[in-house]
Amino acid sequence: MNEPGNAAKPLFADTVDTEQLEQSFLQAQELRRQRIQPSERVRGIIYGLIFAVLTAIILLLPTPWEGRVSLKVGDVSSVDIRAPRRLSYVSKVLTEQERKRAAASVPNYYFPPDPRILRQQLTQAHNILDYITTVRKDPYATTQEKESYLKAIASVSLSDDAVSDILKMSDPRWQRTEEEVASVLSRAMSREIRENQLAEARRSVPTRVSAYLSDDQILVVEEMVRQLLRPNTLYDKAKTEAAREAAREAVKPVTVTYERGKTIVRAGDVVTESEMEALEKFGLVAERFSWRRVIGIVLLVLMMTAFMGMGLYVEDSYWLDPVQPRLLTATFLAFVIVAKFMVPQHALLPYFYPLAVLSMVVSTTMSLRLAVFATVAFGVLVGYLSGNSFVLGATLTLGSVATPVVLGRADRLNRFMWAGIAMALTSLLSFLAFTEVGLTLGTAGVFQAGSALILNGVFSTGLTIIFFYLMGGWLDVTTPLQLIELSRPTSPLLRQLLLKAPGTYHHSLIVANMAERAADAVGADPFLIRVGAYYHDVGKTNNPHFFAENQAEGMNPHSRLDPHTSAQIIISHVQEGVKLADKYHLPREIKNFISEHHGTMLVRYFYVKAIEEAGDPSKVDEADFRYPGPKPQQKETAILMLADGVEAAVRASAPRTQEEIDRIVRHIFAERILDGQMDESNLTMYDFNAIRMAFLEVLKGLYHPRVKYPELKDAESGTTEGRKSEAQESGGNKEPATDGAPAGR
Repeated sequence: MNEPGNAAKPLFADTVDTEQLEQSFLQAQELRRQRIQPSERVRGIIYGLIFAVLTAIILLLPTPWEGRVSLKVGDVSSVDIRAPRRLSYVSKVLTEQERKRAAASVPNYYFPPDPRILRQQLTQAHNILDYITTVRKDPYATTQEKESYLKAIASVSLSDDAVSDILKMSDPRWQRTEEEVASVLSRAMSREIRENQLAEARRSVPTRVSAYLSDDQILVVEEMVRQLLRPNTLYDKAKTEAAREAAREAVKPVTVTYERGKTIVRAGDVVTESEMEALEKFGLVAERFSWRRVIGIVLLVLMMTAFMGMGLYVEDSYWLDPVQPRLLTATFLAFVIVAKFMVPQHALLPYFYPLAVLSMVVSTTMSLRLAVFATVAFGVLVGYLSGNSFVLGATLTLGSVATPVVLGRADRLNRFMWAGIAMALTSLLSFLAFTEVGLTLGTAGVFQAGSALILNGVFSTGLTIIFFYLMGGWLDVTTPLQLIELSRPTSPLLRQLLLKAPGTYHHSLIVANMAERAADAVGADPFLIRVGAYYHDVGKTNNPHFFAENQAEGMNPHSRLDPHTSAQIIISHVQEGVKLADKYHLPREIKNFISEHHGTMLVRYFYVKAIEEAGDPSKVDEADFRYPGPKPQQKETAILMLADGVEAAVRASAPRTQEEIDRIVRHIFAERILDGQMDESNLTMYDFNAIRMAFLEVLKGLYHPRVKYPELKDAESGTTEGRKSEAQESGGNKEPATDGAPAGR
């Protein structure tokens, strides 16, 4: 990005005392170093320990399938398993199979044909035909209107050809068509039509239509009769279920007897439900305690916790926000539980583990860095639970890491689709690569696992969207889906802003463009800051005419108020905005833009005016003229504060050159920094310069010098006519470029 004219010029040259500015930066850096208190670090570490302890407990607790044999229904046994003793028992599995077989042999029962259904359909047919006749005879409707009337029939959907044929028929031919519709419908429904026979009945309609009709008449009759046909013989559910229940009850319990040494499951055989039942009856699936397993799980959990802690260390929001540690811990534990039940002792189910969901959720709600750390940690967990399967863990990890990279900020719904495709392709290619170098699953196993990975990519995107809805609705977490909804102009609060305060709405759009460009330049969240900019001034909708951008020329209500009252009205738009945000259930992060975009700044215009009226500065309390804050706590809200101030100052001053715009931008930046408003935002000197360059790129397109067009003189009168001059176009109404002026800036 090239700055026009003065790229090498120092950031705050000719605006403030650089020594004073340097001292302010040093103080801000010290404040940032002290921002995270030891108690907040301890709180975050405690949640990490809670995660480690609960994860270890979850992994150590037995599941129903754990025991002396690691088999489940559908698995192939690698050894012969024999009965350790003689045992007879009533097999619930075999008994239920016999009962299902007996119930399935009972046919369905139906009621006799119901003549009321035929009469009902004939009445409906006559009503439709009468309506069509009325439309045909309408002398005032055009052909296009008649076609639209016929296509609007709710119970019968006519094709374009049928509609055209109906309107072209002569009255005698249409009358013959009406008669044939009723006749064919009556004959077709006079026979028994069951629910499963409806399709066949519709296919047989052409055989019932008179051969003396023309092709266009036959088309209309067939389309209408097919759609009017209904089953006239209803399924007798009660009688059928009673018969099937009787058949089930007639089956005697099946008793199974195993002699000692008899083979329960042979090596190489697929374990069936009845064989699994036998293993459970003999107690061969009882779990066994192992200290080695306990130590392995503890070491694994500590490794996961430490590894994810490395990703969290630089995430200030985790340490400063009391909600995020709880939410993150709960999310991680939920995915541990899912892994516990999906991965161990299963052959195909682990390939459906939604690790990509975790990766996408963490990347969009916190950061890509943490998402990568968490994905790798959980990939190792999946590999461990699957019997130290490097292939499964690496495949899911590589596929899941690809999803947040493609998803990005998730500012468009189609990004979810591409993220799912990326996950499916990456995991599938990784799996095939590992298969090639020695994984022996067989052709069928490779096909099944590969298909599962592809489906996992599809399911993961859907689950992520559902997860976002739950997080946004129940946990007050700002999700991309919420931002997409809030960014639409039809959003209720934005529409209210447009209708009540159009000047503020236009100002918000410009600020959004500036802030988004700057956020992209410094690595902040462009989509979040754009939506935050849309809503930052919604509080002005309560008193829009007290802000200059909404005032008509020459009308300023502040001229009739004292400075204290005017200042309170200006300041109150922040509190009013927060109230509206609560009323319309805006996410917490959007509320931060409303409450922080002025920080604790001084409404300087009215403060100076109050001092002038009082004649003594000691009689004026500066606190009455400052916004309540807080100061911007993150890059996004700090950028919005700068964009808000710059746009107001540039609009009020109406600069004519790029140098004038640049001077205003530098002045606003210096003023905010010296006032301490940027102390808690984590913005660096490099960031300020990048933000300034981004602002200039946007502003030079909005406030560029206008071309003065040549004038044309009237040959007779000699008067000058033509286009308005540049001064006339601008309106000649200049606002003072002072923060805190009646404009409310």
